[in-house]
Amino acid sequence: MKNSRRSPFRESAMKQYVQRREQDILPRVVSPPFFIVCWLLLALLMAAGALAWFAEVPTFASASGVVTAQKTPANSTQALVFFPATNAPKLQIGEPIQIQVGSNGPILQQKVTQVEPGALSPSDIRTRFALDAGAAQRVTEPSIVAIVQLDASITAQKYAGTSISAQVQVGLHSVLSQLWSD
Repeated sequence: MKNSRRSPFRESAMKQYVQRREQDILPRVVSPPFFIVCWLLLALLMAAGALAWFAEVPTFASASGVVTAQKTPANSTQALVFFPATNAPKLQIGEPIQIQVGSNGPILQQKVTQVEPGALSPSDIRTRFALDAGAAQRVTEPSIVAIVQLDASITAQKYAGTSISAQVQVGLHSVLSQLWSD
């Protein structure tokens, strides 16, 4: 009897086993549909970034004012809007302005009908526009005065002396600049 140590496995089976162990096996972590979805999400994110880069939103300046008892030649009621002289927008005649009469009153979309040249002191505003004591208290600093003719629904008899809040668009800025300014 021969004393040979022979392997119990066939030689071809051993070769296949060794070849399989040496083969690089890549794990299937990412399936092809998931890979495509990731690329689509990246494309959507890039499109949203481009839109935010180029999209512009309006910038508004707010001010307070008062409805006057004075009537215009066209028999309509006027409102005086007092923009602080320190950061007053460059107002022009015909510029759209949104006005809310009182705290719960109607909101009107009007146009600026007149802008007083230069900043006026509170005392100049009181004397020039003949404001009563209640309306005069609303003017506390040098202001640029914008005059707005109101709707026919706003009568001087009913709303004279009523405070108003106004907003006028002063420019545009990008959406991204809004994120950095806060």
